[in-house]
Amino acid sequence: MTRQIDYTKLNPRKILRMAPEIKHTFQVSELERLSSWLADDKGALTICCQFKIIPENSVLMTIEINGQLNVLCKRCMSAFAFNWSSTSDIQLDEEGDNIVEGNFDELYESVTLAHNGTFNLIDVVIDEVILGLPETHQEECVHALGHEF
Repeated sequence: MTRQIDYTKLNPRKILRMAPEIKHTFQVSELERLSSWLADDKGALTICCQFKIIPENSVLMTIEINGQLNVLCKRCMSAFAFNWSSTSDIQLDEEGDNIVEGNFDELYESVTLAHNGTFNLIDVVIDEVILGLPETHQEECVHALGHEF
């Protein structure tokens, strides 16, 4: 029987010992905080995370996110399909150790691990998408309203 992974409490060091990669598809409806930024809760995001140790003994997670989302245009208020595709490198720090010591590597985004050495992958996925969502679509706005903005 396959054990269900709790994506809200992932320990990157344990993942490295077991398998340095995670692949999963999240339905948008599962990503509650993200659904308030979208036109609806349809669609899915496929993630692939690879983990490795980097200098300063931190864990680096490379996360690829792909999928289609229905976004609400802030200009014309109509929904449009947006094909999401991104890759990010995120440094996973233990309780801000590297930040406190002044060793924070500015090459990477950073997520501080909880006291128990875990992080919430769902929150990371949602944050990555929210930060990169387009506010408008270009072509349909011009045609839908008959003039340019």
